Amino acid sequence: MWNKLKLLLIILSLTLNIAFLVSWVEYRFRVSSLCTAGETPSEVTLTQGCPLHSKLCVTKEQSQQLEPEFAKFRQQHREICRKVGNNRREIIELLASADPNLQTIRLKQEEIITCQRKMQDLVIEQLQLQKHVLTSEQQKMLFELIAKLDGCASHQERR
Repeated sequence: MWNKLKLLLIILSLTLNIAFLVSWVEYRFRVSSLCTAGETPSEVTLTQGCPLHSKLCVTKEQSQQLEPEFAKFRQQHREICRKVGNNRREIIELLASADPNLQTIRLKQEEIITCQRKMQDLVIEQLQLQKHVLTSEQQKMLFELIAKLDGCASHQERR
């Protein structure tokens, strides 16, 4: 029973890590010295919806291409996070009950895994869109930043 509970908690943790990874990237970055040569922050669009775009120094034209899709991404992201949160609460309520129904818990686990897949697909679609709009230098910075955001690093043992 404890092994199943540990597995459930790991799945919930991974799902939430993916959901929060996107949110964290969205709010974490600001305009910095990563702007390309000759570009100043005043020439860069400070996209209200995505500080990451500011970090990448996207131009006004790039921002106009990215922002409508990014708004859709944020909405879909919120919906998936809401579903994961609801399923997580339902699992906790089921586990807290006097006689937990393991079949129902497993169904809720599957729903969370489905949401996790949807989130991964959503992130991949968004990255593909950005890749087509960003310059090669911006793409390089984007993927370097993402590589530094290893969502599972906090779960690894420290040596």
